[in-house]
Amino acid sequence: MLSANYTSQCINKTIAKRYLNISTQYRKVSQDVSRGSFNEERFIADEERFAATRRAEVLPELKVLEDNMREVSGFQTATAMEREND
Repeated sequence: MLSANYTSQCINKTIAKRYLNISTQYRKVSQDVSRGSFNEERFIADEERFAATRRAEVLPELKVLEDNMREVSGFQTATAMEREND
């Protein structure tokens, strides 16, 4: 059984990884804008590729995190019916 602390660390690492990716993308766009070489069409195409890649990466990561969270003692995800009853 995994501890809540371990699961929290896994989630924090995943969030940090995503922040680094976003930060890198922001820096790249800022540099292009400051040089006057910003290309909106290329930016949109890059973002669409980035989003498709992230979706492919995120789904398995979310499944692993969800499985890890379920192993934490006392943790239960709310079903749709439980959420409706609240």
